[in-house]
Amino acid sequence: MKIAIVGGGAGGLFLASLLPGATVFEGKDRVGKKLLVTGNGRCNLSNQDMDLGHFHGNKDLIQAVFQRASQDQVLDHFSLLGLDTLADHRQRIYPRTLQASSLVNILRRRVQENNQVFCQREILAIRPEKEGFVLKDQEGQEEFFHKLVLATGGLAMPKSGSRGQGYKLAQSLGHTVTPTFPAIVQVKTQDPFLNHLQGVKVEGLLEAYQDGEKLAQEAGEILITNYGLSGPPVLDLSRRANLAFREGKKVTFHFSLLNGSQDLDQVYTYVQERTYQYYHLSLEEFLEGLVHKKFIHVLAKSLDLSKETPLQDLAYQDLERFWRLLAHYQMDMTGTMGYDQAQVTCGGVSGLEVDGTCQSKIHPGLYMIGELLDVDGDCGGYNLQWAWSSAMACAQGILQEEK
Repeated sequence: MKIAIVGGGAGGLFLASLLPGATVFEGKDRVGKKLLVTGNGRCNLSNQDMDLGHFHGNKDLIQAVFQRASQDQVLDHFSLLGLDTLADHRQRIYPRTLQASSLVNILRRRVQENNQVFCQREILAIRPEKEGFVLKDQEGQEEFFHKLVLATGGLAMPKSGSRGQGYKLAQSLGHTVTPTFPAIVQVKTQDPFLNHLQGVKVEGLLEAYQDGEKLAQEAGEILITNYGLSGPPVLDLSRRANLAFREGKKVTFHFSLLNGSQDLDQVYTYVQERTYQYYHLSLEEFLEGLVHKKFIHVLAKSLDLSKETPLQDLAYQDLERFWRLLAHYQMDMTGTMGYDQAQVTCGGVSGLEVDGTCQSKIHPGLYMIGELLDVDGDCGGYNLQWAWSSAMACAQGILQEEK
């Protein structure tokens, strides 16, 4: 039985390692390119916290896939391939080498030993036939396969080869593609001081609000850029924030200008009490030991005051606004950066149209895995875990049919 895997990324390589003899088609000059840059080059391949709430999309499909291909089964396979792993203090699982290249090289070697791999061959068209599928590449060459797996990824990181071509192929075969948008991505915001604050970092709590109601919160290092906000808590919140923003809701981010803040209301009380203790100081003198120096200019301009103004000269309404700015600095969301900056694509081929082995309900023998489906995970290794598990569930389905 001839099996074709279209896409040599995470899911495609892992699947090929489970299906010796399968043929892999990759449009780029090498397989596994996107994997090399995941986790800042360290490849955060999974997470010890496998609560299914970290995955978004069709819950029945997610549950069915993980029942067939659990995290333990995936890690066992990696161990058989020779990859050792470790978990950090945040429960994120990495190769023990902390190098993505270790994982990529191990997968590449296994696949190149046991499979045919064609790079720079992009599949542009698929023609279903009675016993399988005919694939046509960019040179017009055609080849027949009994089983076909689309593992082309989504739209995130297009330089790695993810340009959404899999969606077109799936649609040509009658499948529905749900609306897509970038996630685990930097957020664009509106603020008159972005250029001045570019590069400033604040360690603490970041809260997201939709139409004035709290949506979610995350803690970590918040980076202010010339377009808005970046950093781990921003990436963690970006999916929920972008979803609300796309629904037409007003999305606002709140954070304290003081490092180490874990409760913004407590920060308000703290700076209020500190003001009464140091009321004899000027605005600048009060702030220089409290916040990043660039925030002093921002606060003075926002209050329309001189930095030399004594705190005791401020009207109470100005003090209230001063405390609010320190404890709950706000930026309104205007969008996100694009797919070239995003780590994952939300949306994709409808999960209602595949079964628990990721086999098409429209065309038996056609499978779709990984980011191509409308399933995505939170930041922290969940998207790669979905790629591994959906590939393993797919392999099980194909091997069962071979018997």
